[in-house]
Amino acid sequence: MTRLNVFLLAVLVACALSTVNATNRQRELFIELGREQSDAHQMAQTLAELQYQEGALSKTTLIEHVAQDQLKMQPVTPGRTQYLVVNGAADAESNAAPDATVDGDAVSELANGVASVGVSAATASAAQGGARAELASGSTGARR
Repeated sequence: MTRLNVFLLAVLVACALSTVNATNRQRELFIELGREQSDAHQMAQTLAELQYQEGALSKTTLIEHVAQDQLKMQPVTPGRTQYLVVNGAADAESNAAPDATVDGDAVSELANGVASVGVSAATASAAQGGARAELASGSTGARR
């Protein structure tokens, strides 16, 4: 009978230790869950703050203010606009190659380094004293 009592006592101690271990593990998991929920809440607050900042920074007036003050940009006015008149008919008649080509497109460069790209098959003609260029593309007659 003493062997049975010792065996039952060992089983009882093992069950008690198992219960303590399970309770401890449950407590650790509950604490970890609380930490993760706290992190998720903090990330949600950060996301809301970033979305607010994105909305504030995407306002047109702020963008214009930064462009004018920090980047020293100026609004576009008709008086400061430069127009490039390309005489494609004379180039086509003389079979002259354009100065530079990019994938079959003629590229003309202005004095300030800005490039204007025109389709090589298009015919350009000056209208009203060269104030604007009309491009006619083959049979479509499309305007740019």
